[in-house]
Amino acid sequence: MKKMTPMILVILMLVSVLSSIDVYELQEMNEYEETSGRASPDPEVVTVTSPRETTTMPNGDQINELLVGEVVNFNAYFRNSGDADLSSLGYTATIYEDESGSRGDIATNDNGDLLEFENTQVICAQGCTFTSLAAGDYLNGGETNMVDSTGTPFEWTAVAGNYWITVSVQTTEINDIGNDEYSVQISVRDYYDIVLDVTWVDDNGAAIDGAVEGTDPVDFQISMDLVAPGDPGMNIRNATVSITVSGTNVYDSPSSEMIGQSTVVEIQSDGTVGGSTTTDARLIFGSDGDPATTTTITGISPTYTLTPPSDGTFSVDVELVDYYVYE
Repeated sequence: MKKMTPMILVILMLVSVLSSIDVYELQEMNEYEETSGRASPDPEVVTVTSPRETTTMPNGDQINELLVGEVVNFNAYFRNSGDADLSSLGYTATIYEDESGSRGDIATNDNGDLLEFENTQVICAQGCTFTSLAAGDYLNGGETNMVDSTGTPFEWTAVAGNYWITVSVQTTEINDIGNDEYSVQISVRDYYDIVLDVTWVDDNGAAIDGAVEGTDPVDFQISMDLVAPGDPGMNIRNATVSITVSGTNVYDSPSSEMIGQSTVVEIQSDGTVGGSTTTDARLIFGSDGDPATTTTITGISPTYTLTPPSDGTFSVDVELVDYYVYE
């Protein structure tokens, strides 16, 4: 009798515990276990490969920095990291302002339009690029060039500033939202570039491609252009170049030349809208100096002539030594 007492106590305790558990609670737990065991798809943004994230080195140099006016496309890797086929997918690339290192508002273009590119028809039953994506597979088999529903690539012309680029996915299926987006930080730098060119020309002033041969006198000309996508009103003034002729002593070019088109432009302003300005003639190239136009000027030198040696090579070297920038 003494040996049966512990067993009877255990049975009584089990009866007490079971009686305190509601039947609905047991059913709910069973349904949860069944649901958590179902296979489900999970669209994931694995990484963004274009544009590449801008990295600042310890010395201050920036790697993968974009330039103003550069055309940017958006590339990324998308994967179904779930364990069932994915039958619904859209993706979006959004450009945000950078606010002290944090993601701010969505950036806008010159027209005030939000810089957000979306394609809701990547995967669906009908009318989309794809009808499904198998578990574990990458969209397009690897890297995806993000496009709209017509197949046109997402495209943005870079403007100076710091930004966040966020690529995200959307689906109508239940999934883990923790991997639905991926962000990179980028910097876009303003710049200008002076393009200096030396060209052999024929008797009519037309450019001659490549090198020239023979001992007859030959002509050459110097030209200068300005590339300033971030400031279309910029021009270069009184640019001076050095000219070095090698291999012959017979030539009429000076050792230096100031190149540009003589134009009357603003040289001083009081800085107020509609305020007083001073104008004068300057040798310029780039913008013509008139804010009401988009006309650009190429600086072209006079035509110079040299006589090649009877034997051997000859060359002309030109170097930019001085100029003034007007913005």
